[in-house]
Amino acid sequence: MKTIESRAVLFDLDDTLTARRETLLAFAGVFASDFAEQLKPIELEELTRRLIEIDCGGYNPRRPDDLRELLAWREVPTSDFIERYWQRRFSELAVPRLGMFEVLATLKSNSFRIGVVTNGEDYGQNRKVDHLGLRSHVDSIVISGAVGCKKPDPAIFDHACRELEVEASQCWFVGDHPMKDVVAARQVGMRAVWIRDDHTYHEWPEGEAKPSYEIGTLLELLEIMELANSLRRG
Repeated sequence: MKTIESRAVLFDLDDTLTARRETLLAFAGVFASDFAEQLKPIELEELTRRLIEIDCGGYNPRRPDDLRELLAWREVPTSDFIERYWQRRFSELAVPRLGMFEVLATLKSNSFRIGVVTNGEDYGQNRKVDHLGLRSHVDSIVISGAVGCKKPDPAIFDHACRELEVEASQCWFVGDHPMKDVVAARQVGMRAVWIRDDHTYHEWPEGEAKPSYEIGTLLELLEIMELANSLRRG
């Protein structure tokens, strides 16, 4: 059987290239300061716990309403105001996952094309990308809000492959969401890698075939791809 050469690596953004929990820890302090006059007194540790719970790993469509209802306010802002605030401030505080820049540099030095495929609004996701300084490290950034389709739709993976000028079978895909990232990428023919750690929000769904590759850190990706020695030489 002919071996298919790997030419590209695609990454999810939130909780894959970024560390969402660490970002939330930073965000909680800023949130407490920015809303100090509107919130009733609350310990930062308790506020942080509530924000993490309400955020639900970024998958709570009621987040702005829950923030209004589950926090004690002196003066309650509108849901629209809270959501705009979250998109702006959270994006500005995005924390890179440990090893992100080293992994991207190693992939680049080994002639891999690199892409980001993320669900989310164009505004907030672009702010994260710019805050992290990702544009100079990747070859393509595909944001669902900008292209009109989102994971797990195969169309968004096809879009990313066209931008990188590769076939799906030549790509690795790394993401934290079992269905939207790992299973979806696998179904279009990519080598899918599930990244998870102690703070991963998503459990692997029962009845779904286990991923071929599972990592706890981005640096482990280089071990799987047998590029770890390139990082050490660098």
